Amino acid sequence: MAGIYLILLLYFLIWHGLFLLFNYKHWPDPLWKEFVDVCYHGLKLDSVVSAYMLPIPFISLLLIYILPRRGIDLFLRVYYAIIGILLAIIFTSDLLLYGYWHFRLDSTPLFYLQHPTGAIDSVNAWMIIGAALGMAVAAALLIRILWGWHRRFLPEQPKHRRYTFIYTPGYFLMAGLIFVLIRGGLSVATANVGMVYHSEKQFLNHAAINPAFSLVYSLKTERDFTKGYLFFDEKTLAQNYDFLAQQASADTDPNKTEKVLTHNRPHVILLLLESFSANPIGALGNSLGLTPHIDSLVNEGLLFEQTYANSFRTDRGMASILSAFPAQPKTSIIKYPAKCQSLPSIARSLSANGYTTHMLYGGDINFAGMHSYLTATGYRRIVDLSSFDAIHRLSKWGVPDEITLEYLAKDYLEQCRQSNKPVFYTMLTLSSHEPFDVPTKRNENPYLNSIAYTDEALGHFVSQLKRSSEWENTLLILIGDHGYPYPEDKATPDRPEKYRILHLWAGGALEKKGRLSTICSQTDVAATLLSQMGFDHSDMPYSKNILSAQVEPYAFFSVPNLFGFVDKEGITTWDCDSKQTLFNEGTHEERRILLGKAYLQNLLMDVSKR
Repeated sequence: MAGIYLILLLYFLIWHGLFLLFNYKHWPDPLWKEFVDVCYHGLKLDSVVSAYMLPIPFISLLLIYILPRRGIDLFLRVYYAIIGILLAIIFTSDLLLYGYWHFRLDSTPLFYLQHPTGAIDSVNAWMIIGAALGMAVAAALLIRILWGWHRRFLPEQPKHRRYTFIYTPGYFLMAGLIFVLIRGGLSVATANVGMVYHSEKQFLNHAAINPAFSLVYSLKTERDFTKGYLFFDEKTLAQNYDFLAQQASADTDPNKTEKVLTHNRPHVILLLLESFSANPIGALGNSLGLTPHIDSLVNEGLLFEQTYANSFRTDRGMASILSAFPAQPKTSIIKYPAKCQSLPSIARSLSANGYTTHMLYGGDINFAGMHSYLTATGYRRIVDLSSFDAIHRLSKWGVPDEITLEYLAKDYLEQCRQSNKPVFYTMLTLSSHEPFDVPTKRNENPYLNSIAYTDEALGHFVSQLKRSSEWENTLLILIGDHGYPYPEDKATPDRPEKYRILHLWAGGALEKKGRLSTICSQTDVAATLLSQMGFDHSDMPYSKNILSAQVEPYAFFSVPNLFGFVDKEGITTWDCDSKQTLFNEGTHEERRILLGKAYLQNLLMDVSKR
C-alpha cells in the first residue's frame, strides 16, 4: 500500500511542477521558494487523492488468501489502467484550461461536453494533438510504474492459510490509516479545496490544488442552483426586483447619511460572534443577566435592535457579513473557491484604501472552505488554531474565546503600534458553538452558559483595549454570525426570533450613542460601514446603507426550502416546497412574498453565473 501511495504522491508532485512551468507568465519571484511552498501545502490534497486510490488494492490484498492470484492480477491491472487514464485526462485538461479560466478543474467542463462541437471549435488542432499525446504519455507511465510495483511487491498466495489470522491487527491498522488519510486528518474539518490555500497570490493557491480532488469535490457539491426557484420570467423578475435593487444604490447623497463616527479612518475590529442570537442578550430583552459586559457596552455604543441573520450556519453568515452576499437556501458560496474570487468584500475594499487586513479564528480555518474564501476576499494575514500551543486547544472546536480574545487584544494593539496604516481586524468566536464545552458554569442551559462565558471574555477584552491609547481610534463591531433556536418554542425556522441577532457598534471612534430600530440585514453591515468611511460600495448590490435617509430598509433570510422577508409593514416566511405562508405578522403579506421570490431568484441566478 505504501508503494502505491508514494508513487501517486510523486506523480502529483511532477504535475505541480508542470503546472508552474506551463503557466510561467504567472511566476512569482523567487520561484524556488514558492515552488516548495506549493508542493508542501499541495501535499494535503495530494495525500487525500492518493489515499482514495488505496481501498481497491487493499481489498485485493485481503482477497489473495481466498481467490486465485491470476484473477486478482487481472483485476488490478484493469484498475491501474483506469486510474492512469482518468488521472491523465484530468491533469492534462486542467493544464490546458487554466490559461483560459484561471481556476482549477471542476465540473464546469462537463457542461460544455453536452455541446462537444462548440467545445472543439474553441481550440486549435495542435492543442488537441498535444493534449492527446500528453494524456497518452502520462497514462502509460503511471500504469507501467503501478503495474511494475504490483508484480514486484504484491505477496504470493500463501500455501498455508491457517496462520493468516496473525496479520489481522496489521490489516485493521492499515484500514484505519487509509480512512484517516482519505478524510484529510483527524481534525473537525474534512478535506476541502481551501485547505491548501497559503498565499495572498491566488495563482500560488491554485497551483497547490489537486485538480482530481477539485473535480470530484465540485461534482459532490454542485447543484442546479435555480432549480425550484424560478418563479418569474426574465421581464417579470426585472420588474419585481427593481425596488430591491434601488435600495442598494439609493445613498447617492452623502448629506443624507447620518454620521456616527468621530472621523472616517478609524481602526476597525469586527467580531463575528458564534450563534449570538438576540434572545439571550439583556439589552435586547432577556432578564437572566447573562450578558452584563455586552449590556454595559450597549450603554456607550450604538445598538441595531432589528438586525436579522441571512441564514443558519457560520459559512453563510460569514459571506453575508464580510462580502455582503446573501445566503442561499441549499448551498453556500464559500464552498466554491472559483466563485468566491468574484465576491466583493469589506477586507478588499479597506485594503485598497490603505488598511492592513487580519483574520483570527481559534478553530480550524479550513473548515467549510473558510480559508480559501478569506484569502480570496482580501485577508492578508490569517491566524487559526495552528498558531496556538496544543495546551490551549481545550474545546472540541479549538481554542476557547477567553484565550483567543486575549490574543486579539495583544496582537491588535501591536499591529496598531507597528503599522503606519489603519488596521482592519476580524475575529470569529467559537465557544458558543455546540457542544458548548466552556470552562465555566453560570447557567444549566449549555447554550446560555456558553453565551455568558463569551460575554465575560468580551468584558476582559474591552477592558484591555480601554487601557490603551488606541481605544479612542477604534471602532468595535459585534455581530452574530447566525441565530440559535432559543427559546425552542419560539425561535423555530419559520419565525423571526430564530434570525434576529446581536449587532452593536462601540469604541472610542464612535460618536453617536443610542439604539436604532431600523430593519437591518447582515448584508447591510458592509455598505453602512464603507459609507461612514466615504468609500464606494457599488460592487455590493445586496448591501444597503441603513444610516441613509434615502434607503427604505428590509431584510431577507433563507434556509433550506423557505425564505423570510422583513419590511416596515411586517414579516413573512414562505415555504418553497408547499408554496404557502408559514408565518405572517403585519400587513401587505403578498407584497413581501413577491419581493422575497424576486430576491431569491435573482440571487441564485447570480450564483449560477459566477
